[in-house]
Amino acid sequence: MVSNEDTLKAMEKEIKNLKSRLLNNTDNAVLYYFIEHIDYNNKVDMDKVRKTQTSIANELCLDNAEVSRAFKKLKELNIINFTKSGHALEKVLVSPFIIWRGKAKDHYDLMRELKEEFADRPFEVKLRVA
Repeated sequence: MVSNEDTLKAMEKEIKNLKSRLLNNTDNAVLYYFIEHIDYNNKVDMDKVRKTQTSIANELCLDNAEVSRAFKKLKELNIINFTKSGHALEKVLVSPFIIWRGKAKDHYDLMRELKEEFADRPFEVKLRVA
């Protein structure tokens, strides 16, 4: 039988997990940096953005480590997806579940095309039963 203390510890652990999924100021700054440079069909115009996390951190006047954590968190939460070649960003996509710029039919087609890249919905949380 599960005791109240075990249940309380499990709940505290789950609350801590959920809090870690909240976006902080750095996460928002990085996300909006890309949203600002979105072309139609949610592809970030790579000619208009910095190519490395370090240069993005410098442009946003943020710490490199914080920007690196923001990239990781945004990707884990299925908000952005990106590919790199070495340290340079090659392609950045913003989840069509978050924002969309383009025609409705293109949105529908892209959602089908990106099933693998954005398999889970942003912020999808799977609660664990104690």
